Amino acid sequence: LSRCQHYPLGRISQAEITGQLRRIVDAEKVSVSDDGLSMVAIAADGSLRDAQSLLDKLIAFGGDQVDDETVVSLLGMVDRELLFGATELIAQQDLAGVLGFVNRMVEQGIDLHQFTLDLLGHLRALLVAATVEQAGDILHLPAADLARLREQAKLFEIDDLDRGFALLSASEYRIKQSEVPRYQLEMVLSRLARMPRLEPIEELISQLRSGSSGGASGGSSPRRTGGRSAGEDGVSSAPRRHETLPSTPGADGDGAEPSPAAASPVKSSAVGGEVGQILERLRQEKPLIAQIIERADATELRDDTLFLTFKEAGGMFEARLSDRSALGTIEEAAEAALGRKIRVVATVDDEAGREPASGPAAQASDPEGPARRQRDELWERAEGEPMVKHFVEALRGKLTDVEEI
Repeated sequence: LSRCQHYPLGRISQAEITGQLRRIVDAEKVSVSDDGLSMVAIAADGSLRDAQSLLDKLIAFGGDQVDDETVVSLLGMVDRELLFGATELIAQQDLAGVLGFVNRMVEQGIDLHQFTLDLLGHLRALLVAATVEQAGDILHLPAADLARLREQAKLFEIDDLDRGFALLSASEYRIKQSEVPRYQLEMVLSRLARMPRLEPIEELISQLRSGSSGGASGGSSPRRTGGRSAGEDGVSSAPRRHETLPSTPGADGDGAEPSPAAASPVKSSAVGGEVGQILERLRQEKPLIAQIIERADATELRDDTLFLTFKEAGGMFEARLSDRSALGTIEEAAEAALGRKIRVVATVDDEAGREPASGPAAQASDPEGPARRQRDELWERAEGEPMVKHFVEALRGKLTDVEEI
């Protein structure tokens, strides 16, 4: 190798290949459309030799009049009309139409794996057409096809196309290897059709504040190229994810819980005496923990034990009550405020026999104590995040879970 000269050969552009093929067919007096030559160049994948071999086969098969159908058939490619049709059904979220579409392809003997590959290329072309002004320099497609791509791209968000490509790409190998590729293709196209459309957070908040429900329906909307989005994965805000449940005040049976802000008025914020001293201490040092006492339906300090009773089950405060580190924080504040040891017992009175949660005494035998304390710190960070506060307020909801990502 030390005595050899290396000349690495790169791929030839589709435009150059198409131009050379045009010169050949013109010299040979063979009629082939520009679209047909473009398909040959795409299939050649940067190799002029392969492109000329494919063109030779087309001429041998079709003679001096090679139409686009002959090109598609001989190259094993999928008719572009099928790609536009399938994408239209996905945009309309027409599940029945998608299943019927696959059935027609099977009856026509179309290669389902090749269709999957071509549909991936179509989604990529939609993304290019939606974001690049001179998309023809990248896609090398006729002007009419570029216009159709731009029109169809308006049916999707950029993130929708990205998620759709990822989902279809992950299924491509299974479709290729499956003994019954039809089933695999039906399922992945059905998922694409049922995939909720993404909406920018800012627009969702605006719609909620104005009383509009259009953004929460999950229906299709005009494409947007920027902004954060909220979709089936919840709300993303690096570096943490905070999930919220929207609620409707006064609704009954709709599965939504009332938010803390919409709950009954604070009962213990005006409590005086020793409980008031504990609460004031927490407001200064741990205002988020102070809300536990403020939202209690009953507070009572008896025999150096602070009893907190809540009527709400399954909500945020019940989750905090199960976290003994939060109760331990109350006990520490109580000792600092009153100068003596105070034990905290908190219960939710809607279920008989519920085991009360208590502070350090229970922590000592709790092997999950460190993990609970870590989660409590994460919760406080989430509650103190300005964007989270703004979003929860706009949705009239509450935090139900916090996860570090």
